Amino acid sequence: MTIKEFNPTAGRYAFSTCDLTADFHAHPVLEIVTATNGKFTICGKNGIKTETNGVCIKANATHALHVENVCTEIFMSENSREIWTQLAAFLPANAEENFLFFDEKEAVEVQNILTTTGNSPYQNTDERIKKTLDFLHTLPENSALTLKHLASRVHLSPGRLSHLFKQEIGCSVQKYIPWVRMKGAIEMVLQEQISFTDAALEVGFYDSAHFSRHFKELFGVSASTAYK
Repeated sequence: MTIKEFNPTAGRYAFSTCDLTADFHAHPVLEIVTATNGKFTICGKNGIKTETNGVCIKANATHALHVENVCTEIFMSENSREIWTQLAAFLPANAEENFLFFDEKEAVEVQNILTTTGNSPYQNTDERIKKTLDFLHTLPENSALTLKHLASRVHLSPGRLSHLFKQEIGCSVQKYIPWVRMKGAIEMVLQEQISFTDAALEVGFYDSAHFSRHFKELFGVSASTAYK
């Protein structure tokens, strides 16, 4: 897998890869997969498989990918709501309403939307959740992160923050924290050229096994497979 962009500040991540098999996984960002020379297969949690030239996957939607003898461009964005809304205006959704499919001709318009859409992650999110996200992203990577601590920062009860976060972001605070740590680990590997094991410990994962489990849950592949 080739990393073409990794920008946590703008919430934009782009990769290119060929022959990818990703088991069922989900991540708290929108994902767009575009085949450059054929079709690939995506499967939703209902078990329905679809062959397509391209797909936009809603944030937190469980899915699996099978790409064989095909090269793909993968784009992820934390500006999920705005991009999804614009794409949904002209692309048909499937029965699960988690996928928007597009063909080779429509891929041009998809790219136009990605190019013109702003780079402000979570810009339409409740201000208290935005403050929570800002706090999560500015903490030292190995800081202790608890729901009680986060709730006190925005003057909410832990229960209220938990409910509001799930409503706004689509996943629990506990599931979002590994995403924050994962971005930190990957960025350290890219910038400092250290091993994933060392980076994982630096950002707060207990050990390499803990890191590997969360990587697979977020991306559907192992770190060694993704970055070999």
